Amino acid sequence: MITFQTATTVPRKNAGYRLDERCIEAIKELANRTGKSINEYLEDLIFQHGKINGVIPPEAEPLGETRGGTRKGAGKKAKSADAQKDDRASAPNNDSPVDGNE
Repeated sequence: MITFQTATTVPRKNAGYRLDERCIEAIKELANRTGKSINEYLEDLIFQHGKINGVIPPEAEPLGETRGGTRKGAGKKAKSADAQKDDRASAPNNDSPVDGNE
């Protein structure tokens, strides 16, 4: 017998799978097209597939974002080390006093 827990009690788990490289590239592209992270895209895809095939009840809802909301920059490619250096170089210098007094 399969039992299901509510979304508030179902934890997320880390899992690793070996996939055909073409599948990995396709997942990256499709996630990018939808504006989702790869994890979010895969979870949505598998959740819906599970519902269609009767493994997940039709009334079940996905967990959604459980870390306090979508993080700034989530799903974007990481900046290169040079780009990070440029960002730090152009940031305002907070070492000097704000009112001009030392």
